[in-house]
Amino acid sequence: MYFNVINNTEVRLCSYHFYYDKGYQPEYEYKGNLIVPEYITLENNKYNVTEIWNLRPFNTGTNNTFLISVQIPSSVKVLYASFNSCSSLKNVVMQEGLTEIDGAFSGCKLLTNIEIPNSVNKIDDSSFSDCVSLAYINIPSGVTELGDNCFEGCINLNNFEEDELNNIKEIGDNAFAGCEKIMYVKLLNIEQIDFEAFKGCTNLKTIVLGQNCTKIGIDSFTDCINLTDVYCYATTPPSQGFSDLEYINFTLHVPLSAIDKYKESSWGWLYNDTERNIVPIEE
Repeated sequence: MYFNVINNTEVRLCSYHFYYDKGYQPEYEYKGNLIVPEYITLENNKYNVTEIWNLRPFNTGTNNTFLISVQIPSSVKVLYASFNSCSSLKNVVMQEGLTEIDGAFSGCKLLTNIEIPNSVNKIDDSSFSDCVSLAYINIPSGVTELGDNCFEGCINLNNFEEDELNNIKEIGDNAFAGCEKIMYVKLLNIEQIDFEAFKGCTNLKTIVLGQNCTKIGIDSFTDCINLTDVYCYATTPPSQGFSDLEYINFTLHVPLSAIDKYKESSWGWLYNDTERNIVPIEE
């Protein structure tokens, strides 16, 4: 194993290539079943392992095809591009204590499910993008933002639990793009949905947005061809980029007191002279 010293008490686990900044040498790859230690001893000093960075062949354009499973101890707080492109990785065990996942599992094509500890409060850009076998993942209640491309290309990701996304306030660009199996999204505390966030979610039928929603980004729901109902509880119409839904005949559900506001806002053109309906939500 290879480590970078962070400070007097902490180290990060990294790849040979990251440590030595050398070209790809497969004999130094992490292989098989990796058990990350809680600490190491260097020159009689104890260092806690608090981060894992780039265990794949760093900046070589090559996948790690050898690593099969990994056990991460409670000492680890940050995963940064840790297992990016580890294309044979099947099993991951993480412990409470982890707080940040940043691009850690992008391209792990054999991961089918993963349990995120409740201590995690940040899931950043591309953390699980192109995990094409991923069917189940939980979102801890402390996570309020999902980074750009977070789950992009997770074509087998199923619906989340009923209230699992209710603490999310912002969803980044392309966060769920291409998640073809998601049918229902409920976001009661959402404030902002960014560019193409749900692009290509071809089985998405129902969206529920809470009263704090202020912005729906351009083309957020492009190619959501089966969308039938959008519930928006905001009494002030969010700014929106629904031009991509011009040819999708969905019903908009809004508070009764706000129907006229929606008709007079940028939402209005979707409903003027069309067969779409604006239906009041009982308040």
